[in-house]
Amino acid sequence: MQTAGIAAFASPASAAGDMPAPRLEGKDTPKIALSVADGGGGATQPGTPSNPPADSARRIKQLGVDWVLSGGGPIPWDETRLKDQMEGLKASGLNLGNLMIGGFNNAIYGRPGRDEEIEKVIASIQAAGKAGLPVIEYNWYAHRAMEGYFEETDDVRTGVGWTASAPRKLPSSSATCLPCPMRAPTRCKKCGPPSPTS
Repeated sequence: MQTAGIAAFASPASAAGDMPAPRLEGKDTPKIALSVADGGGGATQPGTPSNPPADSARRIKQLGVDWVLSGGGPIPWDETRLKDQMEGLKASGLNLGNLMIGGFNNAIYGRPGRDEEIEKVIASIQAAGKAGLPVIEYNWYAHRAMEGYFEETDDVRTGVGWTASAPRKLPSSSATCLPCPMRAPTRCKKCGPPSPTS
């Protein structure tokens, strides 16, 4: 029995010797990124550009992450503001790799004002290109139905948390509620209980 135990401990050591060396991040490798708010400096509102406080940036760096993503703020974006945001992050040892662009619901839904919003998106893309931002992220689909999501915390299991949702109303004039995709037993904190038709 002791011989079997010793052999079991010896196997991983020899297998570890056959493992390849870690692959280092380089110019042409994918980048691991965290949200600017993931450093624990307090979450910002979606779409709000921010630079993390020094302690938050330090926590992100301690995880071995050099790239962050954030919201880009209201459109149209300005090259100077984007460069200031990128330089502020660079001073903390972080690189801005991705900004989420939003604020063009009239264009998504084909409503009046869509042409003006499309021009603002174009101007924002041009400003991002001039500032050297590598990625702009966007969601271009109607009825994403993202309203109604909220954070839940389980106090029994030392504050374990998750994002939950409950029946919610679509962002149109419709009063129809959608069923909760997670089958949450609670009701949405934003729009309240579901309608009787859901």
